[in-house]
Amino acid sequence: MLQTASDIAQNVGSIRKGTIKKVLLAAERVFGRRGFAGSTIAEIVRQAGLPKANLHYYFGTKDRLYQAVREGIIRCLITSHIIPTRLEVDT
Repeated sequence: MLQTASDIAQNVGSIRKGTIKKVLLAAERVFGRRGFAGSTIAEIVRQAGLPKANLHYYFGTKDRLYQAVREGIIRCLITSHIIPTRLEVDT
């Protein structure tokens, strides 16, 4: 069966999301254990089971990856109402 351009694009999108998720989960574990300074990109990609080029393609630098991990944790805390949003504090 032939895939349409939309099918291919959707598949690429899901592959991309899966790759990003793998990197973020591995980075969260490594940063959590070793902190920013003690973590290496090599260890993160090894844990993610991906080539280093993938991390650089999606995040560019260790700093940006760390920022993405922090933002994800904060977003999770806010959505689970552990950290109140500004609107909740103002009311």
